[in-house]
Amino acid sequence: MVTTALTLMLPDWLKSTNGEPDKLILSAPMSGSQTENLRFAGTRQYDWRHPICIQSVPCEDSSPDLICSSTQATCITSRVEIDLENIRLKETSGAIEIDFSAEITLAIHRINFDLDQDGLVTSPLPADLIRRAIALGDRKDGGLLAGSELSVPLDIGTGEIIDLEISNAGMASLAETISQRSAALFDDNKITNLPMDFGFAKYTMDVDMVSTPFYAEVEEFELPTSIEPSDYVAFEVGARIDNARATITSEQDDMYLNIGQSSIFSIFEESFGWPFGEPITNDFGVGFEKAKMKQKIMPIMEHTQFGTIRSSALIIIHMPDDIRFISFESRTGFASLSEEDGRQVLTYLTPICPNAATWTICKKNSDTITYNVEYSWSVIFAELVPYLVLLSIGLTMMVSRFIRRRNERKSTKQKLLDEKELIETESAAVAEFGEMASPIIMVEESFFEEK
Repeated sequence: MVTTALTLMLPDWLKSTNGEPDKLILSAPMSGSQTENLRFAGTRQYDWRHPICIQSVPCEDSSPDLICSSTQATCITSRVEIDLENIRLKETSGAIEIDFSAEITLAIHRINFDLDQDGLVTSPLPADLIRRAIALGDRKDGGLLAGSELSVPLDIGTGEIIDLEISNAGMASLAETISQRSAALFDDNKITNLPMDFGFAKYTMDVDMVSTPFYAEVEEFELPTSIEPSDYVAFEVGARIDNARATITSEQDDMYLNIGQSSIFSIFEESFGWPFGEPITNDFGVGFEKAKMKQKIMPIMEHTQFGTIRSSALIIIHMPDDIRFISFESRTGFASLSEEDGRQVLTYLTPICPNAATWTICKKNSDTITYNVEYSWSVIFAELVPYLVLLSIGLTMMVSRFIRRRNERKSTKQKLLDEKELIETESAAVAEFGEMASPIIMVEESFFEEK
C-alpha cells in the first residue's frame, strides 16, 4: 500500500506518547482512509500526588496542619475571616445583637474534572494552569474554549447550569451572577435542624441567610512567571459580607439564625437569669465559672461535580473590645487565641478526613472546641442604662407624688384647724353675750373696709 507521510515537529512544551516524543508523524494511504490514535502529554509533568499543609515543611500526610492529602485529586480549601464590630446585649428581648463583616476565600490548589468528551482524558489541573488558561482566554472573544466543542458547565448551587467562559471577563461575570442570585442560592441551601451542643444545653438550629448582604468577587489573573506548573499557590476566588447583623432567637430547644442587614443574635431565654451559675466579677467585667461552652465540629465532606471534596477551613474571628475569651481550646489542638491591635483574635482549623470513603467514617474525625467568655463592664452598663432610666423616672414620679400628697395633707390639716378655731370662737361669743334669736354672721374687720 502506498502511503504519504507528514512529519510535524512539536513545541518544547508538548510531546507525543506514541512514537518519537518530539515529532508527530501522520501517514495517509493514497486511496481509502485510515484512523490513527494520537496521544499527547506535557513535557513538564505535573505530579499531583503530594500533600498540602498550611505551614509544615516538609508537609506530610500526618502533619497537624494538613489541608489536603496526597490521595486527593481535588484540593479545595477555604478561609473565613470575621470581624465582630459590635455586640449589644438585649436583655429586654432576650437577645444579643452582633454587627459584623466577613471575608470568605475559596482556595483551589488542584481540581479534577471530566469534560465529558469522548477520547479526552484529563488529569487534575494545578492552580497555575487554571490561572494560565484564564489569562490566555482574554486573547480570544468568548474565552479560551470559544469556537470549540468543549465547554465547562457549572452549577452555582441553584440547580441552574451555566457555561463558564474561561477568561477574566468570564470570571467577573460569574462573580456578578453569584452575587445577584445569592438569595436564591441561600434559599435553596437552607440549614435545618443543625445540632448545637453548648455543654450546658443542647439545641437544634435553623439557619436563614436569604437576606445576607453577600458579594462575590475575583481578582484579575495574569500569566504565571514560572513555566513549571504548581499547586502550592492556590487559585483564589472570594466573597464578602458587609455591614451585616446576625439574629438568633430561641424557643425552648430550638434556635433560629437569620442573617441580614438588621437582626438579633441570642442564646438567652430569661431576663436577667444567669444560665451559667453565679457571675464572677473582675476589673474587666463579668464572667461565669460554669460557662465553659462546648461545640462539636464535623469535618468537611461534600460530593460535587468535581468529585468528593474532603477539606478543611481556616476560621479567623476578630473579637470586639467588649467581649473577651477567657479560654478557647480544641481537643485536636487546632484552636488558638492571640491578640492583634489590642483585640483578641480566634483562629481555628476545622478537622479533616482525607482518606474517608463514607460520611460514617469521616465524621469519626470530628473535633470538640471549648470556650469561656466574659463581658466588659461597658457592655453591662450599656445594657443597664434602659433600666436605670426607668428607675430614675420611677423615683422622680414617686418623689413628685410624695411632695404632692404631702402638700395635700398639709392643706387638709390647716383647713381642719381653721374650722376648729372658728367653732371655738363662736362658742366663746355665745357664752359671753348669750345666744341671739336672729342668726349672726361673724366676719373679720376687713369685711367692712372699702374695696
